[in-house]
Amino acid sequence: MAKSLALEGVFHSQNNTEIKQRLLAFVASQKDLQLPDASKLFLPLRSNTTGQVVKTGNLEKVAVESLVVEMSDWNSTITSAISSLEDTTSSTLLTIGPMPSISASTVRDAPITLSIQSGTGFLLETQVNAAPIAPLISTASEYHYPEHSVAVIGMACRFPGAASLEEFWNVISSGASMVGDVPPERFSTENLRRSGTNKPNFLGNFVRDADVFDHKFFKKSPREAQSLDPQVSHRESRRFPSANAVQQRFLLEVAYDALLSSGHFGDWDKADAEDDTGCFLGIGSVDYNDNIASHPANAFSAVGTLRAFLSGRLSHYFGWTGPSITYDTACSSSAVAIHAACKELAEGRCSRAVAGGVNLITSPALHQNLAAANFLSPTGACKSFDAAGDGYCR
Repeated sequence: MAKSLALEGVFHSQNNTEIKQRLLAFVASQKDLQLPDASKLFLPLRSNTTGQVVKTGNLEKVAVESLVVEMSDWNSTITSAISSLEDTTSSTLLTIGPMPSISASTVRDAPITLSIQSGTGFLLETQVNAAPIAPLISTASEYHYPEHSVAVIGMACRFPGAASLEEFWNVISSGASMVGDVPPERFSTENLRRSGTNKPNFLGNFVRDADVFDHKFFKKSPREAQSLDPQVSHRESRRFPSANAVQQRFLLEVAYDALLSSGHFGDWDKADAEDDTGCFLGIGSVDYNDNIASHPANAFSAVGTLRAFLSGRLSHYFGWTGPSITYDTACSSSAVAIHAACKELAEGRCSRAVAGGVNLITSPALHQNLAAANFLSPTGACKSFDAAGDGYCR
């Protein structure tokens, strides 16, 4: 007799190494659970970690490791599978489970369209056959998500060494350090009035092209764009002088990319309802005030730098009517903003939310202040939980 069971607990974690060994020992003792060697497969099997075809090896070991220990990378797996197809006009991809595991962006450039099937994961079908395919496997009715559950449907990021989620994952998995000197286009570290003889080491982690913004894409005049804190907007096109450009610009671009990955700009009908999306953003410092104060005041100087205007800038641009709040709790600002977004969703104040945070270093002033109070490490990177810890790195 077969019975549907909801899978709960920690999967795809290196912490499960001991559990993996126990499962493999159990499978080895049960003949009915043993599988042939991968070399005897009639159809290709791809690793859900690397996307490569598994040609040899113990299939029980492959199955247990891919479920219990290894992290799944379905984007690489599906991309590799699609690229190997000689003819996609009659190809169908079926995923089984209560939730979709592959993003629409994975197949955006492939000759395949995405069809969502309610309650049963989703299917991919070719453009030649665009009608939805009937669900083949129903979802187990025993499992229900808690009432307070929140689904993450889109993500985007800009970090030092990474302009996308894929690049960010590569930085993390490779253990690379992004610590370096201040890029010369940010600000000069020479002859600073406040440093005196105790000049700090201007080390930090810096994103690429912080002074680049496509003002036409976001319907901003060059004059307004120059007064916008780069933390609020960023889109690669025209490079503005670093003394006149950057947090509001940055947020505009990353929010747009997150919405794009969520399918927000698809063909769904929004005409009959207000877009009650909420916006919850965390920010600590606004270094760009120093840059704006070095130039004549204009109509955009205040609205382009006041931190309270960050969330409102996004809500106004995208036409959202939900709660729009900026949080400053120092280093925890982003986490607090995401927590607040989840609470607002659970309490029904908005049907979906954009949440995150931003921090860009565009002035030496705060760096000098932090260094004077011994916050910053004089040797560079943070050394958390280490006896050699001597401060943190911005």
